[in-house]
Amino acid sequence: MADSPRDVQAAHIAGSPIVAVATGSATEAELRAAGADTVLATLQDTTAVVEAAASLTRL
Repeated sequence: MADSPRDVQAAHIAGSPIVAVATGSATEAELRAAGADTVLATLQDTTAVVEAAASLTRL
């Protein structure tokens, strides 16, 4: 899970897929532009969070 474009970049450098959540200072658009595999607006929807995490194993 990431909340900044730098986190997304670090995940890509490590070869890891990444779910980003726009709970920090970055917007959803910025996280998408950084290359996050999935972007969530918040962590409020537990089902969406679990589905996003599970989707990483299918990439």
